[in-house]
Amino acid sequence: MQIPWKRNFYTLWITELIAIIGFHSIQPFLPYYIQEFDVKDLDETLIWAGHMGTAAGLAMALSSPFWGALAGTVTACITLVSTTTPAPHLSFALGMMQGAFMLGASVGPLIGGPLIDRFGYHPCLVVAGVLVVLAGMAVQVWVREDFQPQKHPHARPSVWRDARRLLAIQPFFIMLVSLTLIQFIFGFIMPVVPLFLQELARTSDILSMAGLIFSIGGLVGALSAAVSSRWSGRWGAKRTLVGGLGATALFYLAQGLSTSVAMLAVLMVLSGLATGAIRPVANVLIAQVVPEQDRGKAYGVMSSANSLGWSLGPAIGGYVAAQWGFRPAFFLTALLFVVAAGWIWRIMDDRLAGQEKSLPARAPSLKR
Repeated sequence: MQIPWKRNFYTLWITELIAIIGFHSIQPFLPYYIQEFDVKDLDETLIWAGHMGTAAGLAMALSSPFWGALAGTVTACITLVSTTTPAPHLSFALGMMQGAFMLGASVGPLIGGPLIDRFGYHPCLVVAGVLVVLAGMAVQVWVREDFQPQKHPHARPSVWRDARRLLAIQPFFIMLVSLTLIQFIFGFIMPVVPLFLQELARTSDILSMAGLIFSIGGLVGALSAAVSSRWSGRWGAKRTLVGGLGATALFYLAQGLSTSVAMLAVLMVLSGLATGAIRPVANVLIAQVVPEQDRGKAYGVMSSANSLGWSLGPAIGGYVAAQWGFRPAFFLTALLFVVAAGWIWRIMDDRLAGQEKSLPARAPSLKR
Protein backbone atom coordinates (compact mmCIF):
# COMPACT_ATOMS: atom_id res chain seq x y z
CA MET A 1 0.00 0.00 0.00
CA GLN A 2 1.76 3.13 -1.26
CA ILE A 3 0.05 5.51 1.12
CA PRO A 4 1.85 8.18 3.20
CA TRP A 5 0.93 6.50 6.46
CA LYS A 6 2.54 9.17 8.62
CA ARG A 7 0.42 11.91 7.04
CA ASN A 8 -2.67 9.74 7.50
CA PHE A 9 -1.78 9.01 11.10
CA TYR A 10 -1.04 12.56 12.18
CA THR A 11 -4.06 13.94 10.32
CA LEU A 12 -6.29 11.38 11.99
CA TRP A 13 -4.66 12.06 15.35
CA ILE A 14 -5.34 15.80 15.13
CA THR A 15 -8.85 15.51 13.72
CA GLU A 16 -9.90 12.85 16.23
CA LEU A 17 -8.50 15.06 18.99
CA ILE A 18 -10.65 17.96 17.75
CA ALA A 19 -13.76 15.79 17.47
CA ILE A 20 -13.32 14.30 20.94
CA ILE A 21 -12.78 17.78 22.38
CA GLY A 22 -16.12 18.71 20.86
CA PHE A 23 -17.87 15.67 22.32
CA HIS A 24 -16.36 16.03 25.77
CA SER A 25 -16.88 19.76 26.10
CA ILE A 26 -20.47 18.87 27.00
CA GLN A 27 -20.76 15.13 27.78
CA PRO A 28 -19.25 15.09 31.33
CA PHE A 29 -21.60 17.89 32.39
CA LEU A 30 -24.85 16.23 31.33
CA PRO A 31 -25.71 15.18 34.92
CA TYR A 32 -25.50 18.87 35.84
CA TYR A 33 -27.49 19.85 32.74
CA ILE A 34 -30.37 17.70 33.95
CA GLN A 35 -30.66 19.98 36.97
CA GLU A 36 -31.45 22.88 34.64
CA PHE A 37 -34.86 21.26 34.07
CA ASP A 38 -36.06 21.77 37.66
CA VAL A 39 -34.65 18.41 38.78
CA LYS A 40 -33.09 19.41 42.09
CA ASP A 41 -33.19 16.14 44.04
CA LEU A 42 -29.88 14.26 43.64
CA ASP A 43 -31.54 10.84 43.66
CA GLU A 44 -33.84 11.86 40.82
CA THR A 45 -30.89 13.39 38.98
CA LEU A 46 -28.98 10.11 39.31
CA ILE A 47 -31.86 8.17 37.77
CA TRP A 48 -32.18 10.61 34.84
CA ALA A 49 -28.42 10.71 34.27
CA GLY A 50 -28.38 6.91 34.17
CA HIS A 51 -31.21 6.80 31.64
CA MET A 52 -29.44 9.41 29.49
CA GLY A 53 -26.20 7.42 29.46
CA THR A 54 -28.08 4.22 28.67
CA ALA A 55 -29.92 5.80 25.74
CA ALA A 56 -26.68 7.10 24.22
CA GLY A 57 -24.92 3.77 24.67
CA LEU A 58 -27.79 1.83 23.16
CA ALA A 59 -27.84 4.07 20.07
CA MET A 60 -24.09 3.51 19.61
CA ALA A 61 -24.50 -0.24 20.09
CA LEU A 62 -27.08 -0.44 17.31
CA SER A 63 -25.13 1.70 14.84
CA SER A 64 -21.50 0.60 15.38
CA PRO A 65 -21.54 -2.67 13.36
CA PHE A 66 -22.86 -0.84 10.32
CA TRP A 67 -20.25 1.92 10.62
CA GLY A 68 -17.60 -0.75 11.02
CA ALA A 69 -18.77 -2.53 7.87
CA LEU A 70 -18.76 0.73 5.85
CA ALA A 71 -16.33 2.45 8.13
CA GLY A 72 -16.69 5.93 10.61
CA THR A 73 -15.52 8.22 13.69
CA VAL A 74 -13.66 6.29 16.33
CA THR A 75 -14.33 2.90 14.68
CA ALA A 76 -13.22 4.12 11.25
CA CYS A 77 -10.27 5.99 12.71
CA ILE A 78 -8.91 2.90 14.48
CA THR A 79 -9.55 0.86 11.33
CA LEU A 80 -7.67 3.31 9.10
CA VAL A 81 -4.72 3.42 11.46
CA SER A 82 -4.58 -0.38 11.83
CA THR A 83 -4.69 -0.96 8.05
CA THR A 84 -2.41 1.84 6.83
CA THR A 85 0.31 1.74 9.50
CA PRO A 86 3.25 -0.65 8.95
CA ALA A 87 3.32 -3.54 11.43
CA PRO A 88 6.49 -2.38 13.29
CA HIS A 89 4.76 0.92 14.14
CA LEU A 90 1.29 -0.44 14.86
CA SER A 91 1.52 -0.62 18.67
CA PHE A 92 2.90 2.92 18.81
CA ALA A 93 0.23 4.27 16.45
CA LEU A 94 -2.70 2.64 18.26
CA GLY A 95 -1.35 3.73 21.64
CA MET A 96 -0.93 7.30 20.41
CA MET A 97 -4.42 7.26 18.87
CA GLN A 98 -5.91 6.15 22.16
CA GLY A 99 -3.89 8.95 23.73
CA ALA A 100 -5.61 11.37 21.33
CA PHE A 101 -9.02 10.11 22.45
CA MET A 102 -8.11 10.60 26.10
CA LEU A 103 -6.35 13.92 25.51
CA GLY A 104 -9.48 15.18 23.76
CA ALA A 105 -11.52 13.89 26.68
CA SER A 106 -9.29 15.95 28.99
CA VAL A 107 -9.18 19.19 26.99
CA GLY A 108 -12.94 19.12 26.29
CA PRO A 109 -14.07 19.52 29.92
CA LEU A 110 -11.39 22.15 30.52
CA ILE A 111 -12.93 24.24 27.73
CA GLY A 112 -16.54 23.23 28.24
CA GLY A 113 -16.83 23.97 31.96
CA PRO A 114 -15.90 27.67 31.77
CA LEU A 115 -17.86 28.08 28.50
CA ILE A 116 -21.02 26.72 30.10
CA ASP A 117 -20.43 28.86 33.19
CA ARG A 118 -20.15 31.99 31.06
CA PHE A 119 -22.53 31.41 28.14
CA GLY A 120 -24.79 28.49 29.10
CA TYR A 121 -25.27 24.99 27.66
CA HIS A 122 -26.77 25.87 24.26
CA PRO A 123 -23.79 27.87 22.87
CA CYS A 124 -21.46 25.12 24.07
CA LEU A 125 -23.50 22.53 22.17
CA VAL A 126 -23.19 24.63 19.00
CA VAL A 127 -19.41 24.96 19.40
CA ALA A 128 -19.11 21.20 19.96
CA GLY A 129 -21.03 20.51 16.75
CA VAL A 130 -18.85 22.91 14.74
CA LEU A 131 -15.65 21.25 15.97
CA VAL A 132 -16.88 17.83 14.88
CA VAL A 133 -17.85 19.14 11.43
CA LEU A 134 -14.40 20.75 10.97
CA ALA A 135 -12.70 17.49 11.94
CA GLY A 136 -14.75 15.59 9.37
CA MET A 137 -13.85 18.08 6.64
CA ALA A 138 -10.13 17.74 7.44
CA VAL A 139 -10.30 13.94 7.12
CA GLN A 140 -12.08 14.27 3.77
CA VAL A 141 -9.37 16.59 2.43
CA TRP A 142 -6.14 15.07 3.75
CA VAL A 143 -6.59 11.37 4.60
CA ARG A 144 -6.01 8.81 1.87
CA GLU A 145 -6.82 5.09 1.90
CA ASP A 146 -6.43 2.27 -0.59
CA PHE A 147 -10.15 1.55 -0.80
CA GLN A 148 -11.41 -0.68 -3.60
CA PRO A 149 -15.21 -0.75 -4.02
CA GLN A 150 -16.79 -4.15 -4.55
CA LYS A 151 -16.77 -5.22 -8.19
CA HIS A 152 -20.09 -6.97 -7.77
CA PRO A 153 -22.57 -4.42 -6.40
CA HIS A 154 -25.18 -7.09 -5.74
CA ALA A 155 -22.85 -8.97 -3.39
CA ARG A 156 -23.62 -6.86 -0.38
CA PRO A 157 -21.84 -7.60 2.90
CA SER A 158 -23.90 -9.08 5.71
CA VAL A 159 -23.17 -7.43 9.04
CA TRP A 160 -24.56 -10.36 11.00
CA ARG A 161 -22.75 -12.98 8.92
CA ASP A 162 -19.46 -11.11 9.34
CA ALA A 163 -20.08 -10.81 13.08
CA ARG A 164 -20.68 -14.54 13.44
CA ARG A 165 -17.52 -15.29 11.49
CA LEU A 166 -15.47 -12.96 13.69
CA LEU A 167 -16.95 -14.40 16.87
CA ALA A 168 -15.65 -17.79 15.78
CA ILE A 169 -12.10 -16.42 16.32
CA GLN A 170 -11.69 -17.42 19.95
CA PRO A 171 -9.11 -14.77 21.00
CA PHE A 172 -11.34 -12.08 19.48
CA PHE A 173 -14.39 -13.44 21.30
CA ILE A 174 -12.50 -13.43 24.60
CA MET A 175 -11.44 -9.81 24.13
CA LEU A 176 -15.00 -8.90 23.11
CA VAL A 177 -16.50 -10.33 26.30
CA SER A 178 -13.74 -8.84 28.45
CA LEU A 179 -14.07 -5.31 27.09
CA THR A 180 -17.86 -5.43 27.18
CA LEU A 181 -17.67 -6.23 30.89
CA ILE A 182 -15.16 -3.43 31.44
CA GLN A 183 -17.33 -0.92 29.59
CA PHE A 184 -20.33 -1.97 31.68
CA ILE A 185 -18.38 -1.15 34.83
CA PHE A 186 -17.25 2.24 33.51
CA GLY A 187 -20.83 3.00 32.50
CA PHE A 188 -22.05 1.88 35.93
CA ILE A 189 -20.09 4.60 37.74
CA MET A 190 -20.45 7.27 35.02
CA PRO A 191 -23.51 9.13 36.39
CA VAL A 192 -22.29 8.79 40.00
CA VAL A 193 -18.88 10.52 39.89
CA PRO A 194 -19.93 14.07 38.90
CA LEU A 195 -22.84 14.14 41.34
CA PHE A 196 -20.74 12.76 44.21
CA LEU A 197 -18.28 15.55 43.45
CA GLN A 198 -21.14 18.02 43.65
CA GLU A 199 -22.30 16.60 46.98
CA LEU A 200 -18.81 16.87 48.50
CA ALA A 201 -18.51 20.45 47.25
CA ARG A 202 -21.94 21.28 48.71
CA THR A 203 -22.64 23.72 45.90
CA SER A 204 -24.24 23.58 42.47
CA ASP A 205 -21.72 26.08 41.08
CA ILE A 206 -19.19 23.43 40.21
CA LEU A 207 -18.82 23.36 36.43
CA SER A 208 -15.39 25.00 36.10
CA MET A 209 -13.93 23.05 39.01
CA ALA A 210 -15.36 19.76 37.74
CA GLY A 211 -14.05 20.52 34.25
CA LEU A 212 -10.54 21.05 35.63
CA ILE A 213 -10.63 17.78 37.58
CA PHE A 214 -11.98 15.79 34.64
CA SER A 215 -9.38 17.43 32.41
CA ILE A 216 -6.37 16.56 34.54
CA GLY A 217 -7.60 12.99 34.95
CA GLY A 218 -8.02 12.65 31.19
CA LEU A 219 -4.56 14.11 30.54
CA VAL A 220 -2.95 11.59 32.87
CA GLY A 221 -4.92 8.84 31.11
CA ALA A 222 -3.72 10.08 27.73
CA LEU A 223 -0.09 9.92 28.83
CA SER A 224 -0.67 6.45 30.23
CA ALA A 225 -2.24 5.31 26.95
CA ALA A 226 0.68 6.68 24.95
CA VAL A 227 3.24 4.59 26.85
CA SER A 228 1.07 1.51 27.38
CA SER A 229 2.57 -0.27 24.37
CA ARG A 230 5.93 -0.27 26.14
CA TRP A 231 4.32 -1.67 29.27
CA SER A 232 2.61 -4.45 27.34
CA GLY A 233 5.83 -5.21 25.49
CA ARG A 234 7.73 -5.55 28.75
CA TRP A 235 5.11 -7.17 30.99
CA GLY A 236 2.84 -8.85 28.46
CA ALA A 237 -0.68 -7.88 27.43
CA LYS A 238 -2.37 -10.00 30.10
CA ARG A 239 -0.38 -8.50 32.96
CA THR A 240 -0.88 -4.99 31.65
CA LEU A 241 -4.66 -5.45 31.41
CA VAL A 242 -5.01 -7.15 34.78
CA GLY A 243 -2.67 -4.67 36.45
CA GLY A 244 -4.63 -1.73 35.05
CA LEU A 245 -7.93 -3.24 36.19
CA GLY A 246 -6.60 -4.02 39.66
CA ALA A 247 -5.24 -0.51 40.12
CA THR A 248 -8.51 0.95 38.85
CA ALA A 249 -10.42 -1.11 41.44
CA LEU A 250 -8.16 0.22 44.19
CA PHE A 251 -8.64 3.83 43.14
CA TYR A 252 -12.42 3.52 42.91
CA LEU A 253 -12.51 1.93 46.36
CA ALA A 254 -10.53 4.89 47.69
CA GLN A 255 -12.83 7.34 45.87
CA GLY A 256 -15.76 5.87 47.74
CA LEU A 257 -13.96 6.72 50.98
CA SER A 258 -13.32 10.34 49.97
CA THR A 259 -14.27 13.00 52.50
CA SER A 260 -13.37 16.13 50.53
CA VAL A 261 -13.31 17.47 46.99
CA ALA A 262 -9.51 17.60 47.06
CA MET A 263 -9.22 13.93 48.07
CA LEU A 264 -11.69 12.81 45.40
CA ALA A 265 -9.96 14.95 42.77
CA VAL A 266 -6.53 13.45 43.47
CA LEU A 267 -7.92 9.92 43.31
CA MET A 268 -9.77 10.65 40.06
CA VAL A 269 -6.53 11.89 38.52
CA LEU A 270 -4.61 8.83 39.70
CA SER A 271 -7.30 6.50 38.35
CA GLY A 272 -6.67 7.98 34.90
CA LEU A 273 -3.17 6.49 35.07
CA ALA A 274 -4.64 3.03 35.57
CA THR A 275 -7.50 3.21 33.06
CA GLY A 276 -5.36 4.71 30.29
CA ALA A 277 -3.49 1.45 29.80
CA ILE A 278 -6.55 -0.73 29.21
CA ARG A 279 -7.94 0.21 25.78
CA PRO A 280 -4.70 0.49 23.70
CA VAL A 281 -3.63 -3.01 24.72
CA ALA A 282 -7.01 -4.36 23.67
CA ASN A 283 -6.83 -2.60 20.27
CA VAL A 284 -3.38 -4.02 19.60
CA LEU A 285 -4.56 -7.53 20.50
CA ILE A 286 -7.49 -7.24 18.09
CA ALA A 287 -5.20 -6.07 15.31
CA GLN A 288 -3.02 -9.10 15.95
CA VAL A 289 -5.72 -11.78 15.87
CA VAL A 290 -8.00 -10.42 13.11
CA PRO A 291 -6.94 -10.33 9.41
CA GLU A 292 -6.34 -6.84 8.04
CA GLN A 293 -9.31 -6.93 5.65
CA ASP A 294 -11.67 -7.71 8.55
CA ARG A 295 -10.42 -5.16 11.06
CA GLY A 296 -13.04 -2.57 10.21
CA LYS A 297 -15.78 -5.12 10.86
CA ALA A 298 -13.98 -6.34 14.00
CA TYR A 299 -13.69 -2.86 15.50
CA GLY A 300 -17.31 -2.23 14.57
CA VAL A 301 -18.46 -5.37 16.38
CA MET A 302 -16.21 -4.51 19.33
CA SER A 303 -17.52 -0.95 19.46
CA SER A 304 -21.09 -2.21 19.36
CA ALA A 305 -20.52 -4.72 22.17
CA ASN A 306 -18.72 -2.09 24.25
CA SER A 307 -21.55 0.37 23.70
CA LEU A 308 -24.04 -2.30 24.72
CA GLY A 309 -22.09 -2.89 27.92
CA TRP A 310 -21.89 0.86 28.48
CA SER A 311 -25.62 1.28 27.85
CA LEU A 312 -26.52 -1.21 30.58
CA GLY A 313 -24.22 0.38 33.13
CA PRO A 314 -25.48 3.96 33.72
CA ALA A 315 -29.12 3.10 34.41
CA ILE A 316 -28.12 0.38 36.90
CA GLY A 317 -25.42 2.54 38.50
CA GLY A 318 -27.75 5.51 38.84
CA TYR A 319 -30.42 3.34 40.45
CA VAL A 320 -27.93 1.73 42.89
CA ALA A 321 -26.59 5.13 43.96
CA ALA A 322 -30.10 6.54 44.33
CA GLN A 323 -31.22 3.61 46.49
CA TRP A 324 -28.11 2.88 48.57
CA GLY A 325 -26.02 6.04 48.33
CA PHE A 326 -22.93 7.24 46.48
CA ARG A 327 -20.32 5.35 48.48
CA PRO A 328 -21.79 1.83 48.03
CA ALA A 329 -21.84 2.49 44.27
CA PHE A 330 -18.07 3.12 44.34
CA PHE A 331 -17.46 0.02 46.46
CA LEU A 332 -19.50 -2.13 44.09
CA THR A 333 -17.61 -0.67 41.12
CA ALA A 334 -14.30 -1.63 42.72
CA LEU A 335 -15.58 -5.16 43.32
CA LEU A 336 -16.69 -5.47 39.70
CA PHE A 337 -13.23 -4.41 38.48
CA VAL A 338 -11.66 -7.07 40.71
CA VAL A 339 -14.01 -9.67 39.21
CA ALA A 340 -13.11 -8.52 35.68
CA ALA A 341 -9.38 -8.68 36.43
CA GLY A 342 -9.68 -12.18 37.88
CA TRP A 343 -11.75 -13.42 34.96
CA ILE A 344 -9.32 -12.04 32.37
CA TRP A 345 -6.35 -13.49 34.21
CA ARG A 346 -7.94 -16.93 34.22
CA ILE A 347 -9.48 -16.90 30.74
CA MET A 348 -6.27 -15.76 29.03
CA ASP A 349 -4.39 -18.60 30.69
CA ASP A 350 -6.96 -21.32 30.05
CA ARG A 351 -8.48 -20.38 26.70
CA LEU A 352 -5.63 -18.74 24.79
CA ALA A 353 -2.93 -21.26 25.58
CA GLY A 354 -4.04 -23.44 22.69
CA GLN A 355 -4.30 -20.52 20.30
CA GLU A 356 -0.69 -19.38 20.20
CA LYS A 357 0.30 -21.65 17.33
CA SER A 358 -2.55 -20.38 15.17
CA LEU A 359 -1.94 -16.68 15.78
CA PRO A 360 0.20 -14.47 13.53
CA ALA A 361 3.88 -14.37 14.32
CA ARG A 362 3.62 -10.90 15.87
CA ALA A 363 1.00 -11.89 18.43
CA PRO A 364 2.96 -13.61 21.20
CA SER A 365 1.87 -11.04 23.77
CA LEU A 366 -1.55 -12.68 24.14
CA LYS A 367 0.04 -14.91 26.74
CA ARG A 368 3.38 -14.63 28.49
